[in-house]
Amino acid sequence: MAWSFSEHGKLHAYVDDNILVVEGEGPWNSEQLEKTTRDARSTLEALYGKPWGVMTVMRGDAVYIPEAAESLVKLIRREKHKGRQCTAIVLKDCAKPVFCRQHLSAIYTEAEENFAFFETEDEAKSWLTEHIHSA
Repeated sequence: MAWSFSEHGKLHAYVDDNILVVEGEGPWNSEQLEKTTRDARSTLEALYGKPWGVMTVMRGDAVYIPEAAESLVKLIRREKHKGRQCTAIVLKDCAKPVFCRQHLSAIYTEAEENFAFFETEDEAKSWLTEHIHSA
């Protein structure tokens, strides 16, 4: 018997210069991650072949269920072969920031991604721009 699940969480992605900006509100499951990846495919392809980075702006508790975390690790690893350099993470309105940082750190570390946490989007964008230009 096959199970079908609806998406949980919200994700929206767009490109700002050579930065993929992903805004969302969790928690997320793998269905939501797959849907967002499909929806953003043409946007992502415009970045491929040159250095680029990701800024994630997460509202609420930034948590991926285990299957979604595994999918995200695989996605990041694939994108690293297409020019992805680093990820800047901004947490907003998070009830458990220490837990969310640990959770996200484990995911990005497993994906072997260069990442950092920031208080503001401006700080995140500045860090990303520096890393992308030095690539």
